[in-house]
Amino acid sequence: MRAFAEVEQDLRRAVIADARRRFTETRAAGLLAAQRGGKTLVEAAQDLGLVSSRTAPFGRDPAQGSPVPAELLPPLFEAKRGEATMAEIRGGFAVASVADILRLDPTTDPLGMGRVRVEIEQAVGDDLEQQFQAALRARANVRINERVLEQVTGR
Repeated sequence: MRAFAEVEQDLRRAVIADARRRFTETRAAGLLAAQRGGKTLVEAAQDLGLVSSRTAPFGRDPAQGSPVPAELLPPLFEAKRGEATMAEIRGGFAVASVADILRLDPTTDPLGMGRVRVEIEQAVGDDLEQQFQAALRARANVRINERVLEQVTGR
């Protein structure tokens, strides 16, 4: 067991960090509740003395330079137009509202559509292969001898 003097600074930092986290979570939840109560997110932020901003349209992939924290993307893409959501991010919480939903026009990004097509084809192919293997195993009553498999593979 360590003396209090040895852990005092670490404990102090942990207590302060927890208090900050609870404070930011409470403010974010208040902002979210105000928006769900009928205010716009901009109005709710102004009432709390916070700054809000509107971003340019962005996609689901955080690697494409989204202006929104990656932790906020999944709940945002589940939300409907006008709905707000919040997520814990590094350093606090982020609250966002869906202003508009833009539909993708496949003709504007043929390379992106090609990538999506290849990903879908690969996923369908993988699913079919797994189903075929499962059907073969069920029909042929396949049994795997783990000891022999380890000898063959050298594991």
